[in-house]
Amino acid sequence: MPKTLEGLERYLGGGSIKWVGPKTAEKIIKTFGEDTIFVLEKEPNKLTKIKGITEEKANDISESFIQNKELWKIVDFLDEIGIASSYAKKVYELYGVNAVEEIKSDPYRLIDVVRGISFKVIDEAALKIGVNQDDEQRITYGIKYGLILSTYNRTYMCC
Repeated sequence: MPKTLEGLERYLGGGSIKWVGPKTAEKIIKTFGEDTIFVLEKEPNKLTKIKGITEEKANDISESFIQNKELWKIVDFLDEIGIASSYAKKVYELYGVNAVEEIKSDPYRLIDVVRGISFKVIDEAALKIGVNQDDEQRITYGIKYGLILSTYNRTYMCC
């Protein structure tokens, strides 16, 4: 998330937050200043002070902001453990706001969730976050991944 009000204004007005364009973003920042994030997350009804924002739009803006903020956390975490951030949206759709905690508790579940990610990448990430090399989940998912790969190869051989 942006660290300055100017950065936050650019982020809000950048098109990823429902109902907020550059002009609305500017109005939100001017109205709430340093409290903008708090208002967006905890008190979206205050957004109705801004001309053109209804209660329904305020709730949509808040929901969109929270979703995008969670997505940023997932992107940061995946990047930190060496997994491409392009998987963040899929991970968020499946695990929601608890995605980072879910991955930390069982990183190998990503094999079931994200198509195209290799066991090697997930294994390296799991080891980075403290999974032991002799962990039962590591062994189980390694075997499962091998079976998945053999299924793919068999399909390609048959066709």
